[in-house]
Amino acid sequence: MGILWFALQVYILRSMRQHETNVSQYIQQRRGKNPYVAFFSSRVHRLQQWSLCLLSLLCVLSVHISAVKAEEARLEKCAPHYEKIIEVQERRQKFQDGINLLIEMHEDGELDKKMLDSTLPLWHTIESRLRQEVTALYDKAYAEGCFDESLRIERRNAP
Repeated sequence: MGILWFALQVYILRSMRQHETNVSQYIQQRRGKNPYVAFFSSRVHRLQQWSLCLLSLLCVLSVHISAVKAEEARLEKCAPHYEKIIEVQERRQKFQDGINLLIEMHEDGELDKKMLDSTLPLWHTIESRLRQEVTALYDKAYAEGCFDESLRIERRNAP
């Protein structure tokens, strides 16, 4: 499709040369000639200019639309990975908030050391398992190209 647009633009550009020839011939042989030749040539030239402009705009839009479609396809492929990663990270955050609350309760004297000591190993075990799970999810997503850094750099939104 892009080749067709390009070929049409080249055709219009080449045919625009004819306008200059028609107008210069008219100016050279102005006396006794019909002025409509130059008039219509000017109108055709203006129409060609607008056509070329619109075709260029269509080319740019078609390239942009195809890039957006490619991005949508990538997001559809990667959305399940993103959702799973967010879900696991939210669970990790909830456990972290819970252990932080227990530590604060211990510091305030509301929880004895024995109870805190029995809870911390359990939290470490759960945190370790969730960390391994999210790491595996990230590895899988990276392998499938869901975190392509070149796209972020290309769009200039890399940190």
